[in-house]
Amino acid sequence: MTVLVDNDIWIAATALAHGLTVLTADERQAALPLVRATLVA
Repeated sequence: MTVLVDNDIWIAATALAHGLTVLTADERQAALPLVRATLVA
């Protein structure tokens, strides 16, 4: 199970709603299903 803080969920939901890619250093957030994410160092 992926545990995220509230702000991470809002960021992911906003990106999903607008068809955006999330740039993140958090592996948990990058692994969310349905959300396009790029893991950055």
